[in-house]
Amino acid sequence: MPLRLRPVTLADRPAMQAICDSIWDGEDYLPRVFADWVAHPTGQFVAGEVEGVLAALAKLTCFAPGEYWLEGFRTHPAYRGQRLAVRLCEHLVGVWRQQPERGALRILTGTPPMLKICDQLGFQKLFGFTFVGAAALDQPHRFKPVALTETERAWEMVRQAPLYRAWHGLCETGWRLRCLTPAFFAERLAAGAVYQWNNWTGVWLTLDYHDVPHDGEVCGTQFVAVAPEQQPSLLADLRGLAYALGKQRVRWLPPPDPAELAALAAVGYERLWDEVEFCFELR
Repeated sequence: MPLRLRPVTLADRPAMQAICDSIWDGEDYLPRVFADWVAHPTGQFVAGEVEGVLAALAKLTCFAPGEYWLEGFRTHPAYRGQRLAVRLCEHLVGVWRQQPERGALRILTGTPPMLKICDQLGFQKLFGFTFVGAAALDQPHRFKPVALTETERAWEMVRQAPLYRAWHGLCETGWRLRCLTPAFFAERLAAGAVYQWNNWTGVWLTLDYHDVPHDGEVCGTQFVAVAPEQQPSLLADLRGLAYALGKQRVRWLPPPDPAELAALAAVGYERLWDEVEFCFELR
């Protein structure tokens, strides 16, 4: 099937919306970020046309030199099963390989077709997680904002955290994972997003979600630096901090480990969906 690749434009919004209406019960985040993605100065937002019809979309995003991300793979229902996503992915991997500082290319996915594509193209699976959440509670908590003068202490806790090793130095940024570098950490701290917990037993980075309707009410966890045995206690306290911040719910991304999920269930967290998302990397 002839496939024409071209840049996505704002004129593609109606066709993009028609594709996204069939995804996640119409709550796909792509329509909310579409204009920003079209205007994004780095990377490439590509459309795949079949006989003049927008059949597939995908995006290569550059966070920083040497840090690239694949996202936004969407295929029109009428064209699924025709390997369009494979061809878009091959094209964007080719664009990435041409970069002078290509570094690493990563993707987050849990769908069987994309898992197969990652395997075919030689991506390495780094780690996986699922989603849990709980209601915010009007209760005491042991979190305090980290001051700028405490940056070095907080960063050292993050750098030494078990999660930092397990997540290969990455952190969540809302359906994306990017490198948690000293510079990015300092940026988050300056934005008031970093807290120490229980007299420096742990460090927590908050994240506001804007990917689905009403997710501004969700207090997300961008990263947590704490001993594994202390994590349920920290997340229990987080429900109180979320309430103090005016949020209605909290969210976290644990591995799909039955013992860890049971420990989180004991402090009020429930699994939000059955799927597991995996982060893959190509170098």
